[in-house]
Amino acid sequence: MLTTTHNTAALSPTAADAYWSVIHDCLVQFHGFSEEQAQRKIHTLRLKAESHSSHTVYQAEPFYVACELAGNPIGLTLYREQYTQLLRKHGW
Repeated sequence: MLTTTHNTAALSPTAADAYWSVIHDCLVQFHGFSEEQAQRKIHTLRLKAESHSSHTVYQAEPFYVACELAGNPIGLTLYREQYTQLLRKHGW
């Protein structure tokens, strides 16, 4: 399992945006979602997470959050290189 090193208890708005951007790109790149479909899925979950002032969602690896949103638990092994590039792209 891949884990991040971010302190989720003190997540800045910029880091939160990066987190959701990684999930968005995972939905598009690995699950075949359109940009709009990915945005709708993320918007719903993000509103729910932020309305509860909970950082629990930020403790989950973005790749696996995307899999959960897509309803398709694909393995990270096949996509590790591309996923690592997405993490770097968004500074996560």
